[in-house]
Amino acid sequence: MEDKLSRFIKLFGLLLMSFLLVIAFLVLIMLGLRLFFDQVGNMPWMTWSYRMLILSLPTAVMTTAYVIFIRRTGDHPSSFVRWISYFLIGAAALWMLISFAMDVVAFVREPVNTITSFLSYNKYLLAGHVSLLFFTGVLQALTTEKEKDWMDR
Repeated sequence: MEDKLSRFIKLFGLLLMSFLLVIAFLVLIMLGLRLFFDQVGNMPWMTWSYRMLILSLPTAVMTTAYVIFIRRTGDHPSSFVRWISYFLIGAAALWMLISFAMDVVAFVREPVNTITSFLSYNKYLLAGHVSLLFFTGVLQALTTEKEKDWMDR
């Protein structure tokens, strides 16, 4: 039977080596990623696709929110509120897609390095979309009947 000191030294050595190997592994991964992205960064298609991804981000987020709201609107009990919601969400989604198409055309014609020149990143447009989603959610919430409390069920 080994004594406690030798077992402690072995355990400490294993823990120390494990820690150092994890650190070394993470450093190797970081160096590998740096080498990879340095090589990929020199490719013009990678820069172009990254810019297109950034350009399409607000449209993707808002379109996802609109799809969720349209699915929720279909189950709403009031037909008047359902039609108002469909109209508002449809108009906003159409405007978002039109602004995205205009941004893509502007990007293809003359690539710029700032997002402020694109219509999709206009703060008033984004605030309007978020406000419309909030208004539609409140409108639907106020016109549905109140849920029964768990004590009343």
